[in-house]
Amino acid sequence: MHLVLHPADAAGYRLAPGSQADLRRLADAPWLLPGPETACHEMTQRACGAAGFVPRAAAVAGDFAVLTALVARRAGVALIPRMALPAPGPNLSIHPLRVPVHRSIHALRRRFYWWMSAGHHGRRWEPMARGRVRQVSGGVQADLTELWQQHWPDCPPVGYKLRDPYRDLWVRFHSLPESKRYAEVESEYGVVLERYNTVLDELFAGGDIYVITPVWATEAEVPPSQPGDGYWQTLLVEDDPDPEFRTYCHLFAARRPWRYGCLDEPLRDIADDKVAGVLITDTQMRRIYHPYDGGADVFLATPGERDRTRDRHADWLSSHPSGL
Repeated sequence: MHLVLHPADAAGYRLAPGSQADLRRLADAPWLLPGPETACHEMTQRACGAAGFVPRAAAVAGDFAVLTALVARRAGVALIPRMALPAPGPNLSIHPLRVPVHRSIHALRRRFYWWMSAGHHGRRWEPMARGRVRQVSGGVQADLTELWQQHWPDCPPVGYKLRDPYRDLWVRFHSLPESKRYAEVESEYGVVLERYNTVLDELFAGGDIYVITPVWATEAEVPPSQPGDGYWQTLLVEDDPDPEFRTYCHLFAARRPWRYGCLDEPLRDIADDKVAGVLITDTQMRRIYHPYDGGADVFLATPGERDRTRDRHADWLSSHPSGL
């Protein structure tokens, strides 16, 4: 966990840029807390308790992007896990803790991600998407990497990292009216899938798409149960002197024709937060659709195209000034 606060507040607490933070100095600060249902809420309480105080909640949010946006507006201070830290910016000061608080993360992969085909004597595997799927070959791996570097050179292919360097191409749509995050009844699932598919169809109708699925791990070795022909690349997302705390993202890509509704099954799992981090892109990687539980981040080819897409679905936008 790292302390994140506005630079002006950091100066007030006599925290030099990048220095270790002693939470005892922040006992009187307004705190921006993760949702009480999260493990990070418990970790924040534990870290503050070890410093001898109970944090005074100024706001509570389940999305770390919202917490950091509030920090940037000087609404309070927050503890953010390393995996969710934002890119450094003029309105954020990030500090490791003098007394560190750690957590262990384990990933469980549903069989839905990868399933063995009939006649699998050669251990042929098929990726997540159903229907007619063409696997990624070794030559295409290099092509995908070249295309990504051509269009998105300032960011690795990790959904939550795209927004900061490409804000002029980004728009976020929420999945349900009044920004409700999760569907509870079938009619709401219908709205969620309609919104997902409407934008996807605008972006990709009549062409092929790549569905890029991440597998998160603490080891650099590609998981042995994954297919060789669908593998794209491995990223070191979070480095650490202690190998136990390094985070790797193994990316697998599948090409398939786009048609309205062809990804409803994985999209529903994404809406239920059972699957995360999926990217959907055209074969030239000029446009990216990143669905998450609660909505989708969309990255367009030009600011003008972003504006037109945003205006077509103005009712699906957040009321928050940050667009989150």
